Amino acid sequence: MIQVVAENDGISYKAAKDIVVGDQIWNITWSELVDESMGDYAITTSSMTDVQRVKSSITAVTPKSVSRTMIINNDYSLRFSLEQQIMVKDATGYRFKISSAIEIGDIVFNVDENGTVSEIIVSSTQIIDDNRTVYKFDAEPTDTIIAGNIICHNIKAAVL
Repeated sequence: MIQVVAENDGISYKAAKDIVVGDQIWNITWSELVDESMGDYAITTSSMTDVQRVKSSITAVTPKSVSRTMIINNDYSLRFSLEQQIMVKDATGYRFKISSAIEIGDIVFNVDENGTVSEIIVSSTQIIDDNRTVYKFDAEPTDTIIAGNIICHNIKAAVL
């Protein structure tokens, strides 16, 4: 599920398949987030400061069929393509990491209904052989999508 902006700036959820151009969604930004025009999400930082929830508008939705997805911590609400960029904290610092490379002990970031960010330690990952449609969302002003309450980037999006 994707966090969308509800009445009076509240939060509601929409399945990824139901997101359309023009929808307003909630995203997360922070001081160390690399400007998208630089195009380098491989940058690792030692901190995430001034974390804020911001509104973005969906500008494009691109579906793609895949034959394999993954889940984190045996939680099907945390189901992603194998190519999804997910914000993690690992031994190197804070960075976007491709979902198929996430390891036990990595930390992913949960964003709750109040916009509070908390850490979830990855205790397991599992590959699921199952044909699914995944979605890439482009949003302005930022492409940090909250999918399954996890901070992701739009390179590939959730199956949710």
